Amino acid sequence: GAVIQNRTGIVLNGGEICYNTVTDQGAGLYVGANVTFEMNDCQIYENTATFRGAGLFINSSGTINGGAIHDNHILGGEGLNMPSGAGILLCGELPKTLTMNGGEIYSNDSSDHGAGVRVNKGTTFVLNGGKITGNSAGFGGGVYTYGKFTMSGGSITNNTATEKGGGVLVGGGTFTVSGNVNITNN
Repeated sequence: GAVIQNRTGIVLNGGEICYNTVTDQGAGLYVGANVTFEMNDCQIYENTATFRGAGLFINSSGTINGGAIHDNHILGGEGLNMPSGAGILLCGELPKTLTMNGGEIYSNDSSDHGAGVRVNKGTTFVLNGGKITGNSAGFGGGVYTYGKFTMSGGSITNNTATEKGGGVLVGGGTFTVSGNVNITNN
């Protein structure tokens, strides 16, 4: 995969990031702190991480306007603390916001938390449009939030969890809904 750190920003206009494997985090794309991020019609798929953020590990603010993050895998393992975020892991203690205006996050799987999207404490994920669908995890198949998740458009559908929260699991953060949204069949 790619690691982007200590740069001012990255813009993905098309292309693919695929078939990468790491034993820790950020198999597809690792975006470090203070790097602006924009994704337009890129495909991030078939990446595998043992611990966190198989598709996109982001420790910064950014925007997703289109494209897809799909078929990424978190393996987990004994002794690991909450392996999570097969599609996207938004992390960091400083305030960060990732806004999704379009695109899809689908068919990602995690052995533990947040197969589609994992939102950590101190961060915000804003879903204005797009789809989070067909993801599978132990907890929070579509979304696991310990931070803030705000939804004003788009859909969270057909996600599953073996334990709790097929569509969404709020594990200490907030989940706010307004506008025309679809959260069904989870």
